[in-house]
Amino acid sequence: MRKVLASLIASLILITGYQSPAQELKAGIYGGYGSYNLKDLKAFQDEISNYSNLPALSQTASFPGYITYSGFMALTLKDFSEMVFDISYQYTGARNFYGDYSGYYRMSMQLKGLRTGLQYRIPVSRGERWGSHFAVGGGTTSGWLSFSENLEIAGADQLSEDLTFVSLNFFGEAALSGYYQATDKISRKQFLRL
Repeated sequence: MRKVLASLIASLILITGYQSPAQELKAGIYGGYGSYNLKDLKAFQDEISNYSNLPALSQTASFPGYITYSGFMALTLKDFSEMVFDISYQYTGARNFYGDYSGYYRMSMQLKGLRTGLQYRIPVSRGERWGSHFAVGGGTTSGWLSFSENLEIAGADQLSEDLTFVSLNFFGEAALSGYYQATDKISRKQFLRL
């Protein structure tokens, strides 16, 4: 995965070495906020709680929302179309802890996600300071759920368990984006993903 990412970035940099005056390389960062749909995790917890030899277990019904940290590189071609590579990282987690004189119980669940994508944007309309693009693209989303559980009964027993679940998905998308250049150095973009 890292080799593919490094190859894509290197390709964009090499392409810009052969640029004409009409080509332009842009880079930027942006953020966002979202939430997880945890149907599979909820089903997993329900299955565990159905074991008759286990005591009643509390469940994590939902994780707090996450903030997305994202960056992109965009190469504008001679015909004002664009090749855009972007990468986003998300993180959230939940923890439970109980302790008293007899011992303690600690549970930690950390959920991380990484999204990478490549888009080709075709100009729909273009003014001096504004414009819009239609885009098609694809990429991958991957997620890691780390589950750590520790139980200690003072002077009697100790239990520790660590599990990791990994997922990898591929996606395709169509998007409509619009932009307005506020100054010569800053432009503002709006995206609508279909």
